[in-house]
Formats: sequence, C-alpha cells, structure tokens
Amino acid sequence: MSHTLIANLDARILEAVVAPGEPTFSIPVARAVASLNFTDDQSAEIRKLLDKNNAGTISARDRAKLEGYARVGNFLNWL
Repeated sequence: MSHTLIANLDARILEAVVAPGEPTFSIPVARAVASLNFTDDQSAEIRKLLDKNNAGTISARDRAKLEGYARVGNFLNWL
C-alpha cells in the first residue's frame, strides 16, 4: 500500500473522529493544539534528512526517522 493511500485513509479516520464541522475543542484547547510544531532543532534535522533523501544517500535508519517526522507532521496538520 502506498504512503499516499495510507495517509489518505488515516486522514479520513481522523476526520471522522474529530468531526471538523462540529465544535469539539474549547477555544483555549484549539489554540494550544494549533500551536503544536516541531522545534527548531527538529526542523533542522528534517532538512538534513530531506537533503540526504534527495541526494539518494539516506540510510534505512534515517529514512525511517524521516518517515516518522512525516507521519507526525501530517498528524499535526490534521489537527
């Protein structure tokens, strides 16, 4: 199964749980969730991993880490 298909399925499941058309979070909670983001150090690491990936020199361990960052980033975006 492709990563895109998995991400789309995950998005549909999360959307059904969160129900964006209905108010689920209080305003303070929504603001707190919206402020979640990677730290500057994590962003720098992501850039390094992306550079390795684009150059075709990424190790299996680094690829797994990059994919983890992508999953967490997608999750944060869905929120």
